[in-house]
Amino acid sequence: MDFFDPGKKHAVLSLFTFCVLINCLSAEIEKMRYDSPLVVEEIHVGVILDMKSREGRIVLSCISTAVADFYQLHKNYSTRVVLHSRDSKGEPLHALSAALNLLNVIKVEAIIGAQTSMEAHLLADLGEAAKVPVMSLSEPSPPPLNDNKYRFRIGIIPDQTSLAMAISAIFDIFKWKDVTLVYDENTDYGKNIIPAVVNSFQETNVRIAHTSSIAASSTNEQIIEELRKLMELKTKVFLVHISHLLAPRLFLNAKKLGMMSEGYVWILTSSSMNFLHSMDSNVIKSMEGVLGLKSHIPASTGLQNLTSRLRRKFYMEYSNKEVTELSPYGIWAYDATWVLAEAVERTRSKNYTKSFSKHGVVLLREILQTGFKGELVEFEAKVFVSNTEANE
Repeated sequence: MDFFDPGKKHAVLSLFTFCVLINCLSAEIEKMRYDSPLVVEEIHVGVILDMKSREGRIVLSCISTAVADFYQLHKNYSTRVVLHSRDSKGEPLHALSAALNLLNVIKVEAIIGAQTSMEAHLLADLGEAAKVPVMSLSEPSPPPLNDNKYRFRIGIIPDQTSLAMAISAIFDIFKWKDVTLVYDENTDYGKNIIPAVVNSFQETNVRIAHTSSIAASSTNEQIIEELRKLMELKTKVFLVHISHLLAPRLFLNAKKLGMMSEGYVWILTSSSMNFLHSMDSNVIKSMEGVLGLKSHIPASTGLQNLTSRLRRKFYMEYSNKEVTELSPYGIWAYDATWVLAEAVERTRSKNYTKSFSKHGVVLLREILQTGFKGELVEFEAKVFVSNTEANE
């Protein structure tokens, strides 16, 4: 018997090669089975933003990037969040119409958006009726503790306690003892800063001598009329807590009246200062001398990486627009999307009932219980009522 027959040697090598390929293929299939489940359930989520605004486009990019990054890391998850974006056109009624379409046609299980307080209230009412969580990008403004009207409204940005403490510290440094508070009268976040600031001022013996409420819908004539009243006051230190949509007109008119000159002190809170990067140069020029407070996002490698990627993405989509920095709202939206995706996976992995209305309650509970450190900043979901309301 010839053990070195070329034909037999070739057959043995072919069989060996075939076995190696089978083993490699089996290992790859097993890896694919682990990395990507055979059955993936799509969870539809609505995103309602003002797409014509620079801020709205940046926030949308942050949200969509968050979804891609999340599943790149969690390839083995059995759920996938699918985004459905709608344009509010900066109008609360457009936002409401978009939400109705998302709920009735797309059957979304959560909504991210509500860039203004009015939108937040309208979507909160709708979310409560449909039992669908609404993750709000507007300033948090909890109602009385016994009011469970908005239990499906989730604030994804910090409360005003730290802001009030920072304001109090500034007054303590400069030894100012009297202040006029200027706030947006038609928004909860405008009015709700009052008790927070009062409590903080008590420690430094600062007195709110006057309050001035201005609606975002005010005409320039109405704003000028209110500013003239402020000029007659003895107190020339103004704490301004208004919408970023109102701030440009306030300061442009104050500039015309000579109220931005020496002798006046203006302190602007983060409700407007967080949007300074998106304001026109003439508005910024009119605000020279204003002392502003912005939300602080600690620098990190993750934040730097995200900013770099979104700058490239934004440049490719809008070549005439440049993103030099991400707004705090975009960063909070990015982390909130991770929280939502994680909560969605847990609702399915725990084999909860498929009832749509019941699932909304369960998803709300999982979002509230997440409370983990986000990819970029520390994130804590805040609902506008006692958390026990979600434990039905």
